[in-house]
Amino acid sequence: MAPSRWTDEVLSMLGAGYPLVQIVSYEEGRVESDLREACLAAGVTFVSTIPAEDPLETLAVAESHSGPAIVLVKDMHPHFSDHRLVRRIRDLVTVLPSRRVLLAFLSPLTDLPREMVRDTALVDVPLPDAACLESVAGEACSRAAISGAPAGELATALTGLTLEEARRVLSKLLVMHGPAALGSPSLVLEEKKKLVRVSGAMAIVEPDRSLDDLGGAGELKRWLGERTRAFTREARDFGLPAPRGLLLAGVQGCGKSLAARAIASYWSLPLCRLDMGLLMGLTSPEAALNEVFKVVEAMSPAILWIDEIEKVLQVEMRGAASRILGSFVTWLSEKKSPVFTVATANDVDLLPPELARKGRFDEIFFFDLPDAADRAEIFAIHFRLRGLDSGLPDVKALAAQTEHFSGSEIEQSVIGALYRAFAAGRALEERDLRISISETVPLYRTYEERIKALREWAHGRARPAALERRRIDLFEKE
Repeated sequence: MAPSRWTDEVLSMLGAGYPLVQIVSYEEGRVESDLREACLAAGVTFVSTIPAEDPLETLAVAESHSGPAIVLVKDMHPHFSDHRLVRRIRDLVTVLPSRRVLLAFLSPLTDLPREMVRDTALVDVPLPDAACLESVAGEACSRAAISGAPAGELATALTGLTLEEARRVLSKLLVMHGPAALGSPSLVLEEKKKLVRVSGAMAIVEPDRSLDDLGGAGELKRWLGERTRAFTREARDFGLPAPRGLLLAGVQGCGKSLAARAIASYWSLPLCRLDMGLLMGLTSPEAALNEVFKVVEAMSPAILWIDEIEKVLQVEMRGAASRILGSFVTWLSEKKSPVFTVATANDVDLLPPELARKGRFDEIFFFDLPDAADRAEIFAIHFRLRGLDSGLPDVKALAAQTEHFSGSEIEQSVIGALYRAFAAGRALEERDLRISISETVPLYRTYEERIKALREWAHGRARPAALERRRIDLFEKE
């Protein structure tokens, strides 16, 4: 729903005789201002109030009006545990429509007493769009007497924030850096990263790794390469829908999380990381998840990265956990905004069928232990990242010594060799790598049966992230 249309929906509910509506938003000021303005234009009485010491007295405000009128009550949700209040609200359900009065509750939470759910409409107010934020950026530029400032670029950098958050960010930058700050959207992005933390469960992260830093995964890279222009207007005009997302499953330490960062870097999209474990530990995880959806949709096109999505399934599947899963699956299927979801999973046994089926994600890619060619590539990457890409042992020989190693185990063997050389006060030598490799116990030795079970699960359910080496060899021979 566009920000300019949610007030129209509330007014249509009044006209249709709805008695109750729950308006979900953290932005009390914007909601109250927009609704007041919409009511004034429509000739509707608007009243805003907060619960009195006895919240039952607040309901008398709604009873005292004859319409058309909208009575907005802020912070009523803490009082819904009072059965007398709930009873009185339910009595008003039959009275308010005849008086042409709509009783609206404003809260960031969606929790309602079960008795009220069927009688209460829900309006979820989206975060401000680019036009609203461009207006805020323009106001800041005018105050700073700056002409020609990139208000449009500033608005893009501010997406995902509330109007008040946007104003505070711009004011802070003006105080810290002066008017020149408004000519640097990158400074705005840095400030936004500090603010966009939905109850600690979601944060904007820097996509600081590229596809060149991801060893192997050739099939995944080919898939991504075909979709480099997938979020453009040309793609829409061609009849293509925006890509929905990927589920990356497989062996731990084989590059799934690295791939999420690399995808954001490759496509030059903002990256938001959602920690499902932290989300499930919140007092109101459903409200926090709803806010996550709002933020990433406001920032779209963007990437939502959910690391170890199976964590939500480790909670007993009832109550909040089942509702969280249901909300997430529904959003995956029905979202209209170009948000590309990248979910990673280590324990595939916990993944329910409704999450893994087609339509939720575009593809499921399986990350297996790297073969010899991919291990050689991974060694070369870690040497390059550390400035050691000359005068070192043959990476093919190292690959032969590290059968069944994961990508992270290869990285740790390189780091271990560097520590050994550093402690000896000399440059890295081949023997340091051989010793470090011999001291590394790969996960495969401990969890061989589990890894084989993962491969069995992937057969027929997922595409291999790595290129099929036999096919490559066949093509090279032809």
